Amino acid sequence: MVRPFGINLEKAGHPLYMMRDEADMRTTLAIDDDVLIAAKAMATQQHRSVGEVISELARRSLRRPPSSRERNGIPLLSARPDAPPVTLEIVNALRDELQ
Repeated sequence: MVRPFGINLEKAGHPLYMMRDEADMRTTLAIDDDVLIAAKAMATQQHRSVGEVISELARRSLRRPPSSRERNGIPLLSARPDAPPVTLEIVNALRDELQ
């Protein structure tokens, strides 16, 4: 990349040239404390950075189509692909715990 006065920014190691090729973009976000705590815990469990975890969660959320399914006027929630099935036994056990 050559700029005015014939200066080759690539050879000069100029920050403008180096930043142009960066794959990751840094920015500042205001993240609620509870979300940050949860993301840090996930990052620790997965041996990843907090940024990687938050980026993955954001990507998942952005890929998911909005739920428009309803039953009896109640919105239905989609289960994660890796979620175990909810059985009547599980529901009964949870109900019994609450009583």
